[in-house]
Amino acid sequence: MKSIEQREQEVADFDRLYRRLIATLSAFGADDATLHHGGYWVHDDYWGVRQIKVYVPDRTLSENFVEALRETLHDMPEWEIVVASCPDDINTPRADMGLYVRHDVVLDGLIRELLPGHLKSIAFHKGRPITADDKPMDWGDLQP
Repeated sequence: MKSIEQREQEVADFDRLYRRLIATLSAFGADDATLHHGGYWVHDDYWGVRQIKVYVPDRTLSENFVEALRETLHDMPEWEIVVASCPDDINTPRADMGLYVRHDVVLDGLIRELLPGHLKSIAFHKGRPITADDKPMDWGDLQP
């Protein structure tokens, strides 16, 4: 179980990363929880693990967007950004898929067959397919 001090430090780190992401991603549009008008949504809740989640519609997902995410982690190697890939019309059903972005790798879990044409061949700097051997960086209080 994480100590109170560790949790307090993680909350401070989360807030720092959140502010950094909002500033960095402003080049790609506005933060918008509905994804109707903005280019992404950075989930602003710390849930006890060293992750932050970003929802991104197909119209915004690009190599540059993901590289901007990766670069925000340059001094935070114990954190990761979970990217949820969303259809442009959020009412369109699609399987859950996305990326785990870390400072040194992009773990790619996108299902190319379900993506629109312009994303079917997308490749990311330092990217590779996610495998069953890839583990979360932080299990929170639920250790394996």
